[in-house]
Amino acid sequence: MLANDTAEVRIYGEMASSKWWGDEVTPKEFAEELDKVKDAKTLNVYIDTPGGDVFAGFAMRSELVKHKASEKNVYITGLCASAGTLPMCMPKEVNVQMYKGSMMMIHYPSTWAYGTASEITKRVQTLESITESVLDIYKTRTGLDIQTLKDYMEAESYFTAEQAVELGFANAVVEEEAQAVGMHADVAQMLGYKHVPKELLYTDDDGVNITNNAETKTNGGVKTMTLEELRAQEPQLCEQLIAEGVKNENARLQALDEVYAPDSGDLVMQAKYGEQRMTAADLCVQLNKAQKEKMAADKANAAAMGTAHIENRAKETEVIQNVGQSNDEKTGDNQGIEMLIGALNKKGVNNNAENSRKFI
Repeated sequence: MLANDTAEVRIYGEMASSKWWGDEVTPKEFAEELDKVKDAKTLNVYIDTPGGDVFAGFAMRSELVKHKASEKNVYITGLCASAGTLPMCMPKEVNVQMYKGSMMMIHYPSTWAYGTASEITKRVQTLESITESVLDIYKTRTGLDIQTLKDYMEAESYFTAEQAVELGFANAVVEEEAQAVGMHADVAQMLGYKHVPKELLYTDDDGVNITNNAETKTNGGVKTMTLEELRAQEPQLCEQLIAEGVKNENARLQALDEVYAPDSGDLVMQAKYGEQRMTAADLCVQLNKAQKEKMAADKANAAAMGTAHIENRAKETEVIQNVGQSNDEKTGDNQGIEMLIGALNKKGVNNNAENSRKFI
């Protein structure tokens, strides 16, 4: 935006080195926005970000430092946390102002580590170098000693606008109220923030908890707002929450695709898109339950078939079982044969006695 040689650029959203869900702010697109207003004499930068990639923060700060505007102003309109404080902490000649009700947060940079001892050691060394760079930027901006800054970072410290001015991070407080300040709980967890004040967390339990918005509804002492209200008042935040929901849903569907479920297509589709959608763990439980029920049914069917087979064999051999025996040792065999032939004839066997004798 450029008018009367004054330009405005914004860092609204999570800072990242590349796009994942579409709502991140990357150094590339930020540099492109600055290039559009490269001839501006006054540059106003508006920041509302939960932070993100520290290298993205370094890069955006560098783009602001090298911009040729003779006057640069930074305005914190909501929350400025973690890597977001890097473009905020410009050289002391840059005017930094925080809207009343806005906040900033500083903490030690963090990362994950996996691999051999030497690989993890290298990761630690890199992290220590990043921390030193961040400390140098903070010290240059505020004039605070390194140990004081380390103590604040160790504690994951949140500062009000007034406190930020007192410490030297900002020059002044803008009396105009800041937009609703905070971050979604899932974002805080994803970024590894451990000490976020409860009043700064948005939750999905009873709506969106925005404690510093006087116009929100009250539900059991917790201030909430509808999705329509959120979209109207905080479109940027709303988009972030929607993007986070899309991210979680995609992860759920991907996990379901990893479940081995042969011959269970209907159950998988129900888990994915049914009225009561399931996680991969829920689907596994249902598959196990269905398998147990099938095994029980198969066992019952096998038992029923066995019983029926025995009954049928009993009926088939009933003729033989009913043949009497002779007590006369000399004539017993012949009498038994005669009785069997008679019984078979009664059952409809088409043979005369003589042929039957020869066959037997």
